[in-house]
Amino acid sequence: VSTVTTNDPGFMRLTKDQFNRTLSILIGYIWEIGCSHDYSDQVPTCDQPQFFSRDADDWYKRFTGSNYGSYLRYSQSYPDDQNVPGPDAFHGGFKRLDSQLYQTHVSSWVDVVMNIVGNDVEGWIGADRILKPCKIANNLGLTNYGSDSEIYEACISDIIDDFGKRAFRRPVTDAEHSYLMGTYLEAMQEHAKTGAYGFNLQKRGLRNVMAAILLSPQVVYKVELGDENGKLTAWELASRLSYHFWNTMPDDELFAAVEDGSLNTPEGYQAQVDRLANDPRTQRSITGFYKDYFRVQDLKNPNLQDGPLYGATAWYHQGGEVPIGHPHPTDGNSHGMNWGIMWSMEKELLELGKWFTSSNPGTFEDMFRSNLHFLQCGGESCYGAGPWSQSTYNIPGTCNDWQDCKDKTWTNTGNGWDGISPPVTLPEPERAGLLTRMPMLTHDTHTARPIRRGLAIREMLLCDPIPPPENCDVVKPPNLTGICQSDAGPTGVSCSDDKQCELGETCVGWDKEVTMTVRE
Repeated sequence: VSTVTTNDPGFMRLTKDQFNRTLSILIGYIWEIGCSHDYSDQVPTCDQPQFFSRDADDWYKRFTGSNYGSYLRYSQSYPDDQNVPGPDAFHGGFKRLDSQLYQTHVSSWVDVVMNIVGNDVEGWIGADRILKPCKIANNLGLTNYGSDSEIYEACISDIIDDFGKRAFRRPVTDAEHSYLMGTYLEAMQEHAKTGAYGFNLQKRGLRNVMAAILLSPQVVYKVELGDENGKLTAWELASRLSYHFWNTMPDDELFAAVEDGSLNTPEGYQAQVDRLANDPRTQRSITGFYKDYFRVQDLKNPNLQDGPLYGATAWYHQGGEVPIGHPHPTDGNSHGMNWGIMWSMEKELLELGKWFTSSNPGTFEDMFRSNLHFLQCGGESCYGAGPWSQSTYNIPGTCNDWQDCKDKTWTNTGNGWDGISPPVTLPEPERAGLLTRMPMLTHDTHTARPIRRGLAIREMLLCDPIPPPENCDVVKPPNLTGICQSDAGPTGVSCSDDKQCELGETCVGWDKEVTMTVRE
């Protein structure tokens, strides 16, 4: 794989999901550093998983869940990725192309890292797990250092190489190692000036080292410099594979394949591709791809559209009682009889894509022509798709009217796909392939207009952008802004008239004779 492209976008920033998952693994590993040895029972914090778990999935929940306080707050402030059109694309796009880094990204990134490594360094529980095992090992004769300072300096040096390699997804260079060791020593010297002493100085130095590593550009960017021949290095290739399939950093096995050289062999490369692709974690990327491919962010809510079935408060105004577990139709958040339909429509498209990609691999034609039923319910306790599955797709079930659905508390209604069993076939001839599914037929949207619908089919489904009309002169808008320029050259001051420049300067680069109207 070459790093040379005709349209080089620069280094790609991790997506929000990739960022959270990468950070989750790194923070989980901090625990592992001090709690995976034979004498972990001598480090008190290792038996406190209720406070700091070593499990990366648990840390991911801390960043993205609803019950983890400050970590969630920082994660939520991290901006959502934007759908960015690719080269030669005019509409739609993929979130993985959003490589812009704004101040809000940086602020959230700094906040969450400093919250993890400790704004109050002397209270950072992670320092005990990392530093104390080094002292214990020396006491047991596993190492032979003459003083505490030597023990801890060697310990920090090892941590920089080990943890730094994981964070940077490649070995730490000599220059980086020297800089980070200097960070450790400088932090202790500065902290000593505040009156701190003893072990607290080492904890302060370690805290600054971990912060410096986690706040390095290599953490948030997928840096690809290539080798002397312009090819991806094995480390860069491992990261590209891991983020492509799993949306997170490489695991130990992939790192091992880099270090033993097997990833650079055709057999070793194929083995890793097969392993990653067949891992359940690959479903993350498949789901993310189809969210962008089908542009689910553009789906319109049928509850907000007119009609006897989809009226916003139709069921409520018909005198029906709000079903158990369903929000009230007038609460401003949900709208009556079709609560959950947006979740179901999005899920239908994603499950369709996943079915023909991994569950039952097929072709794009298979996916476009499929009339299998993938409509599910919008809730964890309900696999029946609700009455709209019957009224729209004519799929019979055990829940056939609102009162019946209420009596069954909207669970096990049998109308929808359970996500596991082989899906049933939609009835013919009303439903014939992708374009007759509910998400594709919502109205009050630009894609419902015939020309726009055709455009969406060409561009979204067939990846065939519509070019501008032939032999059509494209009028370039006039340039209304110039730059003040003196005899010495441009001054950098914007202008739209010579009078806005200093004496002896002229405004260059603007169209002085603008005779066209705005519309022209």
